Amino acid sequence: MSKRVSIPKDEYLRGLDEVVRNIQEAADKLEHQSVQGLYDALQFVGEEAQRRAPVETGDLRGSMEVHIDGTVGSVSFNTPYAATQHEHTEFVHPHGGQAKFLESVLVEEKDKILDMIAGGGKNSLEG
Repeated sequence: MSKRVSIPKDEYLRGLDEVVRNIQEAADKLEHQSVQGLYDALQFVGEEAQRRAPVETGDLRGSMEVHIDGTVGSVSFNTPYAATQHEHTEFVHPHGGQAKFLESVLVEEKDKILDMIAGGGKNSLEG
């Protein structure tokens, strides 16, 4: 059972500015940590996809880039043949690597990727 507390009307809003400031600080920190978690996850995806990408000269693996703009990010491979190498599962890769080098990371490591993204937000709430 709870006890009812009477608060005088002139004290209702006392401390509200401080509460709003604290909430804003927490939201700013959460946003920063979430972006950090997203960046960490994208970096992981990119590096793992790099290891799986077919290799002949190394140009494809070397073309991997991670981009982040606010809360939106991407991993890309920037050679004219990246999409072709990714999609053609019938290609043979005698020097290593595989087709679906980017997609396979997303499918096989989805739980780890989501944990990394969520981890950024969790860390900010704990700290």
